[in-house]
Amino acid sequence: MVFERMPLEIWFDEYQFEIDYDIGESGMKFLTVKDLGIDLNEVELRYGYHLGHPDLRNEIAKQYSGKSMENVAVTTGASEGNFAVIGHLVGSRDHLIVEHPTYPSLYQIPRSLERDHSLFKLTWENQFRPDMDELRKLVKKNTKLITLTHPNNPSGSVITHDELKEAIEIAESAGAYLMVDETYRDM
Repeated sequence: MVFERMPLEIWFDEYQFEIDYDIGESGMKFLTVKDLGIDLNEVELRYGYHLGHPDLRNEIAKQYSGKSMENVAVTTGASEGNFAVIGHLVGSRDHLIVEHPTYPSLYQIPRSLERDHSLFKLTWENQFRPDMDELRKLVKKNTKLITLTHPNNPSGSVITHDELKEAIEIAESAGAYLMVDETYRDM
């Protein structure tokens, strides 16, 4: 197992603190502890809850119909969550499908874990819309996971309700899981 650093991380290390304007930043405004109104003298330094704070898990579960906090695990970033899901669901003889383009860790994790994977390509010509016939063609007998990003990073395309329903049907008919990375869901 060999983990290579993402070129994006290397670029950030070199340039992110050297620029005045970043029109490519997709995150939120940087805050200080003072901005949050937190008194550091009141902060306990101890281990937290392994699956995330119950109050936070409850709030997340409320966003999904029929789910409770038992269905939620909080990670320190989407890449850690993606690693946990891929590492848990996709064994050494399994296959997964990764939408592309996407955030590099989604295809570098299976590459590093030496998992068989196919890239489900979104194209400029198709306005970065998912072609469900192409997705069906990528499914193999041993496909265990299909990953999508909604809204897509970096294109910003948003999957429609009908496209999502079709992706669910494709995953179900393959006996596979569907993971939708929703990092930018509320933007």
